[in-house]
Amino acid sequence: TSTIQVVGSGSQTIGLASLSAVATAVSKGVPVIGIAGIMQRAPESIISLQKKGPINSPKDVEGKTMGAEPGDQAQRLFDAFAAKTNIDLSTIKKVNVTKTGALQALLNEDVDFVAAWAVPDGTKANKIKAINKPLMFADYGVNTLSTGIFVTTETAEKKADTLKKFMAATIKAADDVAKDPQAGIDAVKKASADVDPEILKIEIKDLPNMLHTDHSKGKPFGWVAQEDLLQTIDILETYFGMAKGLTPDKIYTDRFFPPQN
Repeated sequence: TSTIQVVGSGSQTIGLASLSAVATAVSKGVPVIGIAGIMQRAPESIISLQKKGPINSPKDVEGKTMGAEPGDQAQRLFDAFAAKTNIDLSTIKKVNVTKTGALQALLNEDVDFVAAWAVPDGTKANKIKAINKPLMFADYGVNTLSTGIFVTTETAEKKADTLKKFMAATIKAADDVAKDPQAGIDAVKKASADVDPEILKIEIKDLPNMLHTDHSKGKPFGWVAQEDLLQTIDILETYFGMAKGLTPDKIYTDRFFPPQN
């Protein structure tokens, strides 16, 4: 059962999910709406091993072998990335792998590259074999909004005061972690004892790069720009088969944010 199904059914009040997934759910009639965008730059990237040769620009993947799970989000975003950067897909051999098996196929050197998250997937791979710097799709103008906070439309209508308090507390917590990253690391380790502390440190260090886009810089933690909502909708319609006609106001609202100076 997905988080969207759980929150959409009323079993939970507030959920975490990709705002892209929220948009897809809304397009299918699920009564949910995003109230904040946490990871606003898509983490999907091209991950490759240094040992297999340099892949430092989009065109470097031509003539290579890619490990990909058909229909996977990273695979579909790669298709959008290829279109944006004029990669000739006919030159790339795709090998079917499962999402969980993609990194292992890369580390086994069965494929030249995979589309996966720069962090933590690239970080995990790099601990075993040196990787090239990940090519993040968002750096090339292909971005979909990732992890966000959402509620049902009924909750948004009936519990506005609660959501305003929740967002104020969330923004304060994010600001506290920005000032004291170690406190954030300690809090996560306390909540989840099996987390890898080395990868967690890298994630916390890289987090500021993921929190805002050029359109939302300077705004409070979680505030989402219309331009990013529109691009997310366009990519979902073009590459994910989402029904056309969705507008930004149907998938996100900023009305629970504290007043901005």
